[in-house]
Amino acid sequence: MRATAWNAGNCCGFALANPDVDDIAYFREMVATLIVKYQIDPKRVYITGWSNGGKMTLRAVCELGSETFRAAAPFAGSLDIKKITKDNSAGTRYSKEKEATSTS
Repeated sequence: MRATAWNAGNCCGFALANPDVDDIAYFREMVATLIVKYQIDPKRVYITGWSNGGKMTLRAVCELGSETFRAAAPFAGSLDIKKITKDNSAGTRYSKEKEATSTS
């Protein structure tokens, strides 16, 4: 069977029925391969998606962080996961920076 949706967390068809599909590992490998193959500046890698792709965009940027993606532009997708697995996710960094700023 062919996957018809990204494993963006708690969503969508094949990915929902097969939660062991590791699209985060796929993104990590894909980006690394493209950087080498096409001599891409690793500081100029962006991600975007619509609907389930928007959800996957949010998950990928949270889990892979700014080490992989310089910016993200999700459309019509929400962050739909129970737990962000990367300690230095964009959301966590934002919260810590905001907290430090508001207490200073």
